[in-house]
Amino acid sequence: DVNRADAVYEVASQFLLKLRGHVVRGSGNDSVGAASAFVDVLDEMHRALNTATSMVKEVSTPSTVNTSVLGHIVHLVAETINFQDGRLVQDRDGNRSEGEASRIANSLQVLLKSDVYSNAGKDLQHQILQYLCSAWRANPSHPAFVLRLGKFFPSVVSPVTVDKDSRTYDLEPALNLAQHLLPYLPKN
Repeated sequence: DVNRADAVYEVASQFLLKLRGHVVRGSGNDSVGAASAFVDVLDEMHRALNTATSMVKEVSTPSTVNTSVLGHIVHLVAETINFQDGRLVQDRDGNRSEGEASRIANSLQVLLKSDVYSNAGKDLQHQILQYLCSAWRANPSHPAFVLRLGKFFPSVVSPVTVDKDSRTYDLEPALNLAQHLLPYLPKN
């Protein structure tokens, strides 16, 4: 079942890669046309993200398949945000879309809450952090990110005990954010 989820992810990833390229080539230098042509795809991706997140939250111990599917969807959304520095999530003036930035911040808020993030395995946590970094890099000064997502940093970066006997801690989330997010934040 996880293999099927992986196969579907690979096909969806390749399809979206081709579609993003096609949409951008078809709109030429017009970022507005590219973003507006892709809005239905973004809507579907967010619906899938919400559905997969709900499936993971509804059960006390999420299955490997559910977390794998959620991780794949999170990764697809992050790929789309990263595509040409967020070109497909811009408004008609070439700025970051206010509505899309808020929608992304909302989905990240749900993913970073303790009932999802703390219960997620290491792989899913890593994918959520990559999504956070991609989204924040595309919207470095957007107030929704600072005000609504900044409050999750203490719980995300706090060291997690890996081995109680040897007092070994996992600092990977903090290092991940330091490497993939901090260099892109505004200096002021």
